Amino acid sequence: MRENTVTLRILGMTCTMCALTIERQLLGQRGVASATVNFALGQATITYDADTVAPKQLVQAIRDVGYDVDTERAELEVVGIVCASCVMAIETALKEIPGVIDESVNPVTAKAVIDYDPSIVTVDKLIQTIRNTGYDVTEVPQTAETARLDRERASREREIAQYRNRFIFTIAFGWGCSLRTSLPFRCSL
Repeated sequence: MRENTVTLRILGMTCTMCALTIERQLLGQRGVASATVNFALGQATITYDADTVAPKQLVQAIRDVGYDVDTERAELEVVGIVCASCVMAIETALKEIPGVIDESVNPVTAKAVIDYDPSIVTVDKLIQTIRNTGYDVTEVPQTAETARLDRERASREREIAQYRNRFIFTIAFGWGCSLRTSLPFRCSL
């Protein structure tokens, strides 16, 4: 058993019940030894068996209950990939870095796509790790700031939709209750 701990920033929590919901979901995952979700800090600290569960499965578990995890994506061009062993060497090295959520290396396009927690690991660290495995790498020019803003915007839109739906339900329910209590009761025998 390889025990690892990861801290993830959670987006979309609005109360302590949100934190409790996420915590229960995480504790229900096979291989999770402990999970603590802090609403005030907006983060989850999870201790898990790395042989049983991967960080991307933990992120998916959080997303399955309606919340999001603040991750960023790096797309890197890797020079010198020629076979599946090359792919495995790079992916294995990336998996060992704390903060890497998911990694995918494509030998056909010679690109590595890495989802990571920017509060734990930097793109420079990812590049250095790939270089240490014996491959040259360059970052594909992309607007990371734009991607982050798009994720935040999507998260806010989902949150607004939830509030709108709750508001509509509350109005409809309240209107129905007030209508029922304002009508005179008539019993015709």
